[in-house]
Amino acid sequence: ERIAELDAKIPATAGFRAANAGEQFQCGATSIAFDGHGAISHLVYDGFDWANGAHSLMQLKYRSYSANDVASFVKKYVKTNGSWAAKDYGKPGLPEDVEGRLWQPAL
Repeated sequence: ERIAELDAKIPATAGFRAANAGEQFQCGATSIAFDGHGAISHLVYDGFDWANGAHSLMQLKYRSYSANDVASFVKKYVKTNGSWAAKDYGKPGLPEDVEGRLWQPAL
């Protein structure tokens, strides 16, 4: 019974609306906006400018590594022939078709 309370639940969205990138929100002395990649592109608190179009904050990025990326890393940095080394520092079983790149969200 108590475990069931831990199940994820979709939050209610009544009273909320979708926002647009760059739209500024005001809460007391704080004004905030997010750019098209989800970074804080505008943050002013009590008159001090913490973020703006030229200096954003906290952009989420995700880096994936291809089999070639991992092989290059192992060749450059792993200096032992122990069978454990490739398992600890490599990615055993990584499919060859995984793309190595930097991913960014889009709003």
